Amino acid sequence: MDYEFTYDDYGQPVIRLEMGQEAMAQWLNGTVVRDKNQLAALLSLLENLRSGREREALLTDKGFEVQLTSEEVDVVIVSNDVLDEEYRDEGLTLYEDEQSSGCGLEDLLDLLRDWQDFIQS
Repeated sequence: MDYEFTYDDYGQPVIRLEMGQEAMAQWLNGTVVRDKNQLAALLSLLENLRSGREREALLTDKGFEVQLTSEEVDVVIVSNDVLDEEYRDEGLTLYEDEQSSGCGLEDLLDLLRDWQDFIQS
């Protein structure tokens, strides 16, 4: 998974992911990376899954469902009222990649460890 760390228009750090990873990017930027406690908890969960201490997990948070296994992480947007309304006003619809995306567990671990380094520097 390709990613880039940058800053938004307000000077806040954000993760940019490749096309097809919109749901993952929304989840990470909206609920995970701005809260150091949530980031630490997610890293701990990912380590537990990788090591086999846990087999799978389901996270539900702020309009997202995240299914995690020892191999994969899948994110589904179950409610996105703001984006839905914005698209409806323009006469557009969300395409499937904007509603769900996934990656390997190791890929997400690498991304989040690099993110920690980025925000601590």
